[in-house]
Amino acid sequence: MHKNIKELTGKTFNYLTVLKLAQTKPVLWLCRCECGVEKFIDTSNLVLGRTKSCGCKKAEMVGNATRSHGKTGTAEYKTWIGIKGRCKYPSVNGYKNYGGRGISVCTEWDVSFLQFLEDMGKKPDSSYTIERKDTDGNYERGNCYWATPEEQARNKRTNRVIEFNGESMIMTDWAKRIGISVQALNQRIRRGESLDRALTAKRDENPVRQVVIEGKSQTIKEWCEELKISRKTLYKRYDFERRIYK
Repeated sequence: MHKNIKELTGKTFNYLTVLKLAQTKPVLWLCRCECGVEKFIDTSNLVLGRTKSCGCKKAEMVGNATRSHGKTGTAEYKTWIGIKGRCKYPSVNGYKNYGGRGISVCTEWDVSFLQFLEDMGKKPDSSYTIERKDTDGNYERGNCYWATPEEQARNKRTNRVIEFNGESMIMTDWAKRIGISVQALNQRIRRGESLDRALTAKRDENPVRQVVIEGKSQTIKEWCEELKISRKTLYKRYDFERRIYK
């Protein structure tokens, strides 16, 4: 035995028994699976349990899981796979916003799709998605529900909360109250309008696109180019109610 190689011959790891050292560079062990198949496996995969069998047990477990509930292709099953993926595996798109923030799937759901299905029930229809009441909380019974697209959008962490006249609401609700789109409200705020005007002006009261300064009428774009200022600066200097450039 090579002096830098720990002897593993005769030891059993999960369903594998080490028969002998087969190669030193890289180190490979000849192992026999419980099913009788022999396979070459490296030290780390054996010791750390990344390889538990010749592959027969994995196939068996997948087969058993499929036969146990027969719902592998359902919308609920895909949702279950999705939440586990974004909470557990860094390579999955969106992991940084879930597992990367410490969001996890409770043990009961992690090990059992049937438990997940029992707790959540079936999706009301295909437009619903799973949502957490506490967006900083985990995927678990009591914190999750099937949400409509509107509810899902409302609960995004990126929603901006605006306080005005002692009232606090997200931008979506302010826009709904005024009767304009969220995009239009966001544009009003970004271009420097006061909250008083941005959150009270109705759709037909939006600032005009033509601006008159010293008797000369031009579009906002044309004035910005002539004055060599940004739109945001122009909106700060121009009083759209009184039509005065300050």
